[in-house]
Amino acid sequence: LVDGLVAMDFPLSSGVKAYPTKTGDYAVISKKEDHTSNLYGKMYDAEGKCINYNAESTDPIPEGGRFDGSPMPYWQRLTNAGLGLHVGKVRRHPVSHGCVRLPRNVAEILYRQTSIGTPVTIRKTPLPVPEAQKVPAVQ
Repeated sequence: LVDGLVAMDFPLSSGVKAYPTKTGDYAVISKKEDHTSNLYGKMYDAEGKCINYNAESTDPIPEGGRFDGSPMPYWQRLTNAGLGLHVGKVRRHPVSHGCVRLPRNVAEILYRQTSIGTPVTIRKTPLPVPEAQKVPAVQ
């Protein structure tokens, strides 16, 4: 909301049941345009073949293999535990490891419009649309 009006309305994906997105009031504590996860990504064997598309950095790495963190463009950190906003596949249902995944165009706009300290509220339910912004019914 900006001055009590809805500034943007967009789809997103939140955390799955095993990694729920925590609701609450936060503030942006750091930003990085070209961030890579140090927790989640892909695991490759010694020949370079991806053996796990949903790997965690704590998973055993095969000899000669590697872990590559997932790209998280337009990263905005909300907690030191890893909660943040970033570009990701948006399926309109929970698919993340707890972060809020955004469409690229939305993430870029939000990244440009925010600064360290910008308040962020994460809710399970959408905010009601103010009367002034409701579109009249077509007759």
